[in-house]
Amino acid sequence: MSQIQHTEETSNKYCRIGDKLNFNFKNDIIIPEVMHVVTKMHVDNRGWFKEVYSSDHFDIKIGPFPLVCMSETKLAGAIRGLHFQVSPHSQGKLVSCLQGSIFDVAIDIRPDSMTFGKWTFSKLSAENNKMLWIPPNFAHGFQTLERDTKVLYFCSDTYKPELERTITPFDENIAIEWPLEVTEIKDRDKNGDGILDLVRD
Repeated sequence: MSQIQHTEETSNKYCRIGDKLNFNFKNDIIIPEVMHVVTKMHVDNRGWFKEVYSSDHFDIKIGPFPLVCMSETKLAGAIRGLHFQVSPHSQGKLVSCLQGSIFDVAIDIRPDSMTFGKWTFSKLSAENNKMLWIPPNFAHGFQTLERDTKVLYFCSDTYKPELERTITPFDENIAIEWPLEVTEIKDRDKNGDGILDLVRD
């Protein structure tokens, strides 16, 4: 698979927000189906306020979301993923970070796609107002960059454990450049399938 240089600029330059918008949606430069979302924060002397979700904006592009989940990860350097659900309940995820920060990754696992096996990322934090949309039929995972990190997921379908699948985050055919030394990962994730196993199946 061809190598693509992944930089923070790849994400940031597609996340500019207009002055009058509460949300701005920009397609990823590497995998256009992945979408970077920035929320506008309204600040005054009391603190700040921002919208996290609005059906007027999101449902047209990437919704609706019948399931909302949260996770907390205690260690920096921990990896969750790479996870996805198969048809008929393929699950897209809109991911944001409520506390701490993460290196959030989307991987195209559609065998017939021009970007099959490619990955892209966004650094999400409690301060930068970014979210990442990972469409259905994509795998998702992240590495925590700080201790005590909390993540919020809006999911496009309900959770079906019998349809959940795992790809190892260390698959050499994907070659994700995790930014930190791995401190913790579940055996199920570490020993997950390779992406080429999806083609063989």
